[in-house]
Amino acid sequence: MVRIFRIFKHILKGYALWFWYYLYKPYRGKKKTEAKRRIEICEKCEYFDSHFRMCNLCGCFMDIKSKSADNEDCLAGKW
Repeated sequence: MVRIFRIFKHILKGYALWFWYYLYKPYRGKKKTEAKRRIEICEKCEYFDSHFRMCNLCGCFMDIKSKSADNEDCLAGKW
């Protein structure tokens, strides 16, 4: 039950930061290179589902989570 709550919390936090990414232009500009670096790491990871572009470990959509460069960490410890 705790794992489900943690996954749900990560998903909600990812969506909130994704909205902030698109609403606040200076933040978006600074984070693009970090997001690109992270998604490149994710695409090589064994937990990455390329069909849904989703992490099978945490349940997050990686195109969204990779843009939340301030507060999110990879659960596999890769970034």
